[in-house]
Amino acid sequence: MTGGLPEMIEPVALGHPLRRNITVRSRGPASASRKGVRLLGGLILLAGCHIQLVSDYDDQFVKDATDIQKEIDTLLQNQRNPVKGADLSYEASKPAYNKIEVDLSSLLALAQSHQMNDPTISQVDKLIDTVRGLERIHQRDNRLPPFVIDTEQVTIRDQISSIVRTENAKKAGT
Repeated sequence: MTGGLPEMIEPVALGHPLRRNITVRSRGPASASRKGVRLLGGLILLAGCHIQLVSDYDDQFVKDATDIQKEIDTLLQNQRNPVKGADLSYEASKPAYNKIEVDLSSLLALAQSHQMNDPTISQVDKLIDTVRGLERIHQRDNRLPPFVIDTEQVTIRDQISSIVRTENAKKAGT
């Protein structure tokens, strides 16, 4: 040790001749070199890694979601503006609800088949809840009131649009 400092640390005098000298302790070139090598090694490792935080884009999923949108719109349009003599009862609409339920179940299974797809799965779950709520109202009242049709159609469109936007964001890489 020199002057109370470990041997590898060398005192360096800095300053202006008219000002008081300041002593800075340098750890020497070996320590800086090791830090640089560690930093460089870490950057190389990170550059070689591909970190994926969400699932890949699925074109079939988007197609299925938009097909379901069409089925729901058809059901609601037939309720809103029926042809003369059409049966608007829940029982007459049950086949449409059954098809939509099966298609939503398939969409959920497709969403669940991808790893790291929790946001999309959650969105599909909410859509299923909304459609089931619509069906319960229809079953309870045996007919869908116009304000329910309008309100639920907007909600369902927003939900499906959100699902498609989420999937498209994966395609865009955002």
